[in-house]
Amino acid sequence: MKRIEFADAPGRRYDLFFLFVLYFNKEHCLANFVNPDKAREDTEFMERLWEEVSPVPEELLPFFLLNDDGKSLITLCRFRGGPELLEDFRPEEVFPDMGAMTGAVLNFWLNCPDADPSDPGDLRKINAAIRTSGCDYRLKSALYSLLIDPKRALETLVGELTAKAGLSPDYYTLKTREELKASFDPEQFNRDIRASGWSVDLSHYEKVFVSFCTYAKNCIRCSDLGDGNGLLLLGQEYAAYLSSLHQRVEVPQLDVFGTAIAEKNRLDILNLILARGEVSIKDVEQELKFSGTNAYYHLSLMIKANMIKTRNRGKAVYYSINRRFFDSVIRVLQKYGELSAYTQRGCDAGGPEWARRMGE
Repeated sequence: MKRIEFADAPGRRYDLFFLFVLYFNKEHCLANFVNPDKAREDTEFMERLWEEVSPVPEELLPFFLLNDDGKSLITLCRFRGGPELLEDFRPEEVFPDMGAMTGAVLNFWLNCPDADPSDPGDLRKINAAIRTSGCDYRLKSALYSLLIDPKRALETLVGELTAKAGLSPDYYTLKTREELKASFDPEQFNRDIRASGWSVDLSHYEKVFVSFCTYAKNCIRCSDLGDGNGLLLLGQEYAAYLSSLHQRVEVPQLDVFGTAIAEKNRLDILNLILARGEVSIKDVEQELKFSGTNAYYHLSLMIKANMIKTRNRGKAVYYSINRRFFDSVIRVLQKYGELSAYTQRGCDAGGPEWARRMGE
């Protein structure tokens, strides 16, 4: 990175969108945006944040619900690359008009970019597309509501964005933006990002704008601003998250594994996964009578230990056993089982004294 500049606007914009994405995709966020090294702390942080932002009108679902690719309409439309990301976000300008909003929604969810709801023929096609889509009933209902009264949908969206933009971040701030700016070391960040295996490459930018998030505390995201400039978006806990990624290697850490497996609740989860092949968070809650917070806490520790892995299917997250990891545990533990074979062969003069005594 040849030159670094700090900008507050992108982080504030991303934080605002993150509040709504978290509200409508809580399970996905808890499964994918939590640092396993701080599982309970991060889970409680997001639970509090979810409660703080609640309630959000269901009719805003089409804007913030994640699709099968893990993307939301609002971030796709209003957090794409470009110099406008450096400008303060104005909720009243989220969409230029009702037509642009409706077109964006129809294109994102139904792949009908040119359909005009005011045309009776197009409206029939849109209705058919909604009925035959794979959307769940909540999303279908929200899409119908938007088509019936787009003006109200746009006013609700702008009103909610405006209201949540005024949410005080003080309770959730671990470090101020000024402290984060002062502690940011570009060279150290480059070393950490390479060691973690994270696919962020900033080497080809002439100038990089760095912006920090408060709510999206583990965020690491790079966007292209054009003209040789890039944007690096970092959550306030990005350094700890990178450290966690760096420690999660294929060679098993037996102390971490031992801590994770030496607890009955986690053994129960592991056995449930073994019996079913893979489970969702709702399976864990229903079968083992866990609260959502406790379930996510235990699963995060198991992910940290590399015992389980995750898979997203649409909006749902599924957990399965990481069999490659357990195979590597077996290989590592084998060295402790070689003693019996070693003593049965007879210990030569080079063997340790305690081994010779055991073999006598």
